[in-house]
Amino acid sequence: MSAASLPVRLATLAAVLAVAPACVMFKPQPPGPAPQVGALTVNVGFSSPAGAACTGAATVTITPRALTGTAGAGGQAAQPVAFGGLAGLLDGQRSGCQQAATFGSLRPGAWEVRVDGVSPGPVACQVSVGSGFAQVQVWNGVCF
Repeated sequence: MSAASLPVRLATLAAVLAVAPACVMFKPQPPGPAPQVGALTVNVGFSSPAGAACTGAATVTITPRALTGTAGAGGQAAQPVAFGGLAGLLDGQRSGCQQAATFGSLRPGAWEVRVDGVSPGPVACQVSVGSGFAQVQVWNGVCF
């Protein structure tokens, strides 16, 4: 580089630097939020005197109805629950037998919960799963 070309190069560099703030520069962006998924626990139980044997089994099936999210499981799933042991005091007011089925990483939205194998017959109810934890109780054949 000659001494004569140095002022031209410095002028060119100054012009580029003057325009650079107006240019869109690549800047790494932080990762977006994690996809939102939810979990659902279905507590299945029935009344029984404290100390009585808990026996029987049921099947908990969840079926998507109107899902809103894009991440997570979106298909039907089922889990068996088996009752064993002795009935005990569950919430300070009632005694009985209870088991839980938990389904994780679900797409948010409306799900149908169906429990087969409970008296007086199959029970179905709707539950809304958000981006966190949802719970439904099926007690003595009633969903709440």
